[in-house]
Amino acid sequence: MVNRSTRRETQHSTKRSAVAVAGIDHRYRLFILGAGFSVPAGLPLASELYRQVRAKAARCDNPRFRSRYCKDRRQFIEYVKARASSSLQRAPGKNIDIEQFLGFLDVRSFLGLDGAEQFAQEGSESQILVRWLIAQCLWESQAQIAPGKLELYEDFAKLLDPTDIVITFNYDTLLELALDRIDKPYKLVRNRFNSVDGSGGIVDGARKEVTILKMHGSIDWFDKSIYLKEQSEDMNSPNEYPPPSNNGAVFDEDSGFKIGALVEGPYPDDSSLLHMHRVRNIDALYSGPFQWDIRPSLLLPSVSKVLNSPVFADFWWGFNFMGAGRSQIILIGYSLPTQDEYAFQAIYTTIRNYLNSSLQPDLFPPRPIVAFVKESDQEVLDSFRRRLSFIPANRLRIDNAGFGEGWHERLKAAGGPSLVS
Repeated sequence: MVNRSTRRETQHSTKRSAVAVAGIDHRYRLFILGAGFSVPAGLPLASELYRQVRAKAARCDNPRFRSRYCKDRRQFIEYVKARASSSLQRAPGKNIDIEQFLGFLDVRSFLGLDGAEQFAQEGSESQILVRWLIAQCLWESQAQIAPGKLELYEDFAKLLDPTDIVITFNYDTLLELALDRIDKPYKLVRNRFNSVDGSGGIVDGARKEVTILKMHGSIDWFDKSIYLKEQSEDMNSPNEYPPPSNNGAVFDEDSGFKIGALVEGPYPDDSSLLHMHRVRNIDALYSGPFQWDIRPSLLLPSVSKVLNSPVFADFWWGFNFMGAGRSQIILIGYSLPTQDEYAFQAIYTTIRNYLNSSLQPDLFPPRPIVAFVKESDQEVLDSFRRRLSFIPANRLRIDNAGFGEGWHERLKAAGGPSLVS
């Protein structure tokens, strides 16, 4: 039986200990992925992605959404100028910081500062537009990947064991598609359950699946809960010309999309993921012009994204135990960005748990935390190293060649079979 406070922590540290002692060091690993994982495939880093989004938003063919985006942008510049004059900070230039801009919109939406102009539960027209454009830009990049570049991701997928956990902050679907191509099972939730009740559930541990936790959502995820609510309201208050509903283009019976629930079988009825679905054939979603009733479930790259994080709250359950008993932690292309303080706290706790569990070398042979970050600028590398300064120097390896050809051989060289002499 798993109670509500621990039901999502499914692995047993005693079993992990036996595996570690046996020297099977390619299991029970924890991978943490960031944008650098997807760069070898040709996907853009944040700065380039935001440049593409800004350009597309400025020429959006929906006048209402384009107009609102431009209005919100002007209001943000006015706000920052006001802050700058009161605090002697430098006023913004032409290229505004999109993460600050979206954080400004998140706060306005959360506090209801738009009043009657609040467009939808997911926020303003600008937020809905930017969310869709991010998904479209990433889909376009994925569609242009040369077949040869996919081998890297298939090789990575082949290395994964059902005991491994992959935490990713990426919106793209490179890893899932690679796993699909090699027919390796995976799940996108922490646990599957045989049964659930009001106090928890019995975990289904029979399936051998890699666990992938997409902490910020995905370009192919869509929430059906608001759609169902709107459908119910329409039936109670019929309208001769009902407006297009939230994600109606996805969930309407004649949509033609291949849709599957993220959750299979019994699941706690208070879960934020209960109505989350995946669309398998997403080409039709993003190959055409902007559609405001197609709203992918992903957290906007905002400095205030924690305000919207409850939609993926299930992924954070049990993070007070995450990392304990893992055979190794491997960061790939994740720089622990300073604007994601909430994520940093979770990763810090995870790494701390890992380091503390390794204090018993007879049970947990300590292995280094290895971080793959492609960077040649020494100043940037030094900044990254400072963000990881809470890790003892003898427990950290930074590979600035990044994720790419030969990365696994470098991982083995950096980690070795054990740090215990």
